[in-house]
Amino acid sequence: MGMPTKLKILLTWFMLLATSFILFGCTSSSQDTAASGDVGRVVVLLTDCPTAEFDEVNVTIQEVTLLSDEGQVTIFASEEGKKYNLLDLAGEFQVFDIAEEVPVGWYNKIRLLVNEVELVKIGTGEGGENEIFIPKLPGNGKIDLVPGEPFHVGANKTLSIKLDMDVKKSIHINKKLGREKIIFRPVIFVEIISDTPPAEPPTMDKLIRVRGMVQEKLEESFTLCPPTLPAAAVLTDTLLDACVEVMVGEETAFFDDTGEVVEFAELAEGDEAVVVGKMPADQPDVQDANNALQPIRIDALVVEVGPKGTFLRLKGTVTSQPERSPDTTAVFGLEIAPGQGITGDLNVNVWLSEGTKIFSTAGDLLAIADLVDAVGSTATIDGILFLADVEGDPNVVKAALVVVDIVPEGMAELHGTIAQINPDQTLLVTCNGDQDLCLDLEEVCLTISNESHLFALSEIDETIVVNRVLVDELAPDDKVTAFVMTGETDCLMTRDLFVINIVDE
Repeated sequence: MGMPTKLKILLTWFMLLATSFILFGCTSSSQDTAASGDVGRVVVLLTDCPTAEFDEVNVTIQEVTLLSDEGQVTIFASEEGKKYNLLDLAGEFQVFDIAEEVPVGWYNKIRLLVNEVELVKIGTGEGGENEIFIPKLPGNGKIDLVPGEPFHVGANKTLSIKLDMDVKKSIHINKKLGREKIIFRPVIFVEIISDTPPAEPPTMDKLIRVRGMVQEKLEESFTLCPPTLPAAAVLTDTLLDACVEVMVGEETAFFDDTGEVVEFAELAEGDEAVVVGKMPADQPDVQDANNALQPIRIDALVVEVGPKGTFLRLKGTVTSQPERSPDTTAVFGLEIAPGQGITGDLNVNVWLSEGTKIFSTAGDLLAIADLVDAVGSTATIDGILFLADVEGDPNVVKAALVVVDIVPEGMAELHGTIAQINPDQTLLVTCNGDQDLCLDLEEVCLTISNESHLFALSEIDETIVVNRVLVDELAPDDKVTAFVMTGETDCLMTRDLFVINIVDE
């Protein structure tokens, strides 16, 4: 395969945001010192939802800044930036950055500075080369995420900012005047988690993945820290740039470098490992009574022991229901997606042991029985690949973790213009272009419920700004994009609706 061909195509970037913020108390303090009473910790986490449109969606973020009425605080800055293939984040969070000394106070915006976005199709170009599409970024890549309410960094406390970049909702193919135009509208859902237990469970409860070296090992925990490596090695990787405290319990499964389940006692200081688990809201104080820095805490569900690359992460499509096997607890078929360095027969048997964890991309724990309805769904497997010794026998992946994307049926996308707003919170939307929902209709009826998310997108002072809006703020002739649930109803239930106040270039 030759060198990738970079095709610069004018794409339209729209920044869409859905927010779910959990608020907590305020402690006022000076912002001029780094004492524990004057600063707190902010952890930025990234995740994504999968898509089949492209093989890679690479985003480079150069800065993350918190803005308030009094000023701004940059919590991450890098000239090179951190580059992520968002599709590698499907179904789990990765730690983007940990800022240890963030001034205490109220903030009302999160600003991202995005340097570049690449949409990659592998092997579809001339001569089997890759196609790379480069979107134009309005606002010079500066994007302000504006919640409905301010949020607060507490003294000596940890605040988590979860950014869920929903690629599946972000990429649109628009066919007009005989031309195919790709529109890239990143949909980012934001959730703020504090140390105060929320009244309701977090809406983003996905898994979190970190990689590092075991340092201090205690009876019910161990410390995972980054090895001494060049700074460039931490970019676009799950490798830590700060230590974390890993809590273990009865639900934690440990796997050695052969894919076998082992006991916690076999984990040794100096071992390299990948930890997959959940990050609880109840985090320790940033500094203890002796002013010693305390790491963030992760509750481990799966620990994969071995250097980087010991456990493969294979994406593919589930091809058969799980069946009981004399060799392991259960087995199901998977067709590995191309472009992952695997050649030959891409159909493998996935072996599930008693320790294998199965989760949905939303972070819900599943049982083997839930895979019965997963045939045709995409899945990502953490495991050890064993090639068959005998020709004709299937290759086998001994799985430590299975994350499956079970997509709800009936989700559709609508682009149009509001024609009428009714007192019962229903809308009539005139269709724009050739869409499946509009094949037999000029107008579509949408229902706005208490669970619908409504946002307005604008460009102000060369910055993309997104604000949450109410139904009363909608108006006839507003251009909208809506994600709706189809069904046998006259009015379709709206999940997310975005008012577009930016003109395509």
